[in-house]
Amino acid sequence: MKTFTFVMLSALTCGSVASAQPLQSVPGRSRALPFASVLHNGVDAKAQVGRSGKKIGKLLFGGRQAQASVSCLSQSKAAEVLPIWVPQTEEVWTRSYKTPDADMQRAERYTLFYDKNGSECGWRLHSFAEGDTLPYSRQMVSYDEQGRQSVVTFEVSKDGKTYSPFWITTYKYDPVVQSFVTEQKTLMWNADSAAYVFGDGGGCKRWDIVRDARGRVLTSEYWYQDYSTTTPQLKQRLTATYVDSVGHAVAIKYEGLEYDYNTNEDVWQETESYRSIKWAATDDQYVDIDASFLQGEQRMLAADTYYAGRANGTLSVTYDTKNVEDYAYVIDQPGVGKQEFKIWTTDANGSYEYHNKTTYIANDYQGSGWDLDSVVVKNDDHGYTVSREKYLLSDVKVANGEGYELQDGSKYHITYHPEYDTPQSVAYEGYYYISTDPDNPWGSFEQRYVETKRTDYSDYINAAEGAGEFTAIKPVGKSAVDIDVRMGTNQVSFTAPGLKSYRLFDAKGRVCLLATGRDGGTVNTSSLPKGQYLLQIVTANGVKCVKIAK
Repeated sequence: MKTFTFVMLSALTCGSVASAQPLQSVPGRSRALPFASVLHNGVDAKAQVGRSGKKIGKLLFGGRQAQASVSCLSQSKAAEVLPIWVPQTEEVWTRSYKTPDADMQRAERYTLFYDKNGSECGWRLHSFAEGDTLPYSRQMVSYDEQGRQSVVTFEVSKDGKTYSPFWITTYKYDPVVQSFVTEQKTLMWNADSAAYVFGDGGGCKRWDIVRDARGRVLTSEYWYQDYSTTTPQLKQRLTATYVDSVGHAVAIKYEGLEYDYNTNEDVWQETESYRSIKWAATDDQYVDIDASFLQGEQRMLAADTYYAGRANGTLSVTYDTKNVEDYAYVIDQPGVGKQEFKIWTTDANGSYEYHNKTTYIANDYQGSGWDLDSVVVKNDDHGYTVSREKYLLSDVKVANGEGYELQDGSKYHITYHPEYDTPQSVAYEGYYYISTDPDNPWGSFEQRYVETKRTDYSDYINAAEGAGEFTAIKPVGKSAVDIDVRMGTNQVSFTAPGLKSYRLFDAKGRVCLLATGRDGGTVNTSSLPKGQYLLQIVTANGVKCVKIAK
């Protein structure tokens, strides 16, 4: 493995790499504090577009996430023939990869709660971990009028009867890019003052966005504050430069705090930048500092890249004519080498693969050669990810007659409920180094898949019939408004006083239609492939989501 790396790689591929890890991007439920990381530029609730926005929906192996992404599944009166079957009980079983032959041990049991829209509004956890002094906990979620997560509260208990507050997280959103979180604040419960305070484990992540008179983003700043600091600290800034003759950004500069080994302190400086940008498409809404600019509404065609003010190579991108989420790019750095990246969809289930090849030019520090990282992600016919594997190939391996080497992998064996056709059990296998000699555990290893976790779902109910009534955790979000929805053969019509907008999502969460109207609308479904869809209707009085089958 060569030591050279392209410094712009992380900025250019962050969307793609994240998309290649749809399961790992969704954390399991846990009592871990939301601000365990001092510097985390991403927010779980941020909605990504395209492949990087793929979610595994309710199928979150190892438990629901501690701060759940917004889900909106509900029924109108006209669609009552399509019930929403959801599990009330979720049990998690685990074992260490070091003891692959041991029995699975029950680790956690969740009781799940839903509001009448079908959104999960909370859960209650019983942990079976030995020595856990607070084995019970629960979480409650509320949503705003647009169906976005607004408040999350977390409580703990010794006996599962009397709960004490632990932390609360609130969210604010950008008024233009309405899915983008501009503030995520977590406060910790202080028993002495009987109030939420900015204590140990709490913190605030904030994005300040400045736009010009045309609504284009000029700057996006990321600020962070935790309990150890008295004021927020500016961590990163994105600055976009426009030219009137072009109309869009021709340069994007990143600045941030970087450690200076000469002064032994963090120094504010330019970190990366794109110059002489050409776009295939852009909406000029550069709110997300972590965006790849290769997907969704912002897709670069070409740019000169810079690192710390120094030229770092020329970027050129090509997009598939049928599916723009499939693309390839090249970064050519004269005298150093070349990076070639390609990602493409491999089947109708949304499976995909990407190759990342780096070619090195010989210099004083290294010889010439190349490395190739490949990631293969496979989904089943329900759209859920069932495997993700990373392979490595290099010129050295080829010269030695070796092929692709499996570096890392995850497999998800999903069993579906025979009646409801929803996940009933998910078994997880990870690719680990396992000792083959008990007498010499550190002297002999083999790599193989080991099942370390299993999640079982049971006690299914129809959420459209009011599953929230099954729990003492009361949903605190607004109920969906009563909108008249009419199902036709090739269209769906609805009447909605005070209509703001409506969107149609496919089963993978991709937006198929975005429109506005006055007091109602009609969605033509004749050209849509067969499958499950979700129609989200936003009005001045609330949100209605309707599940559509074609």
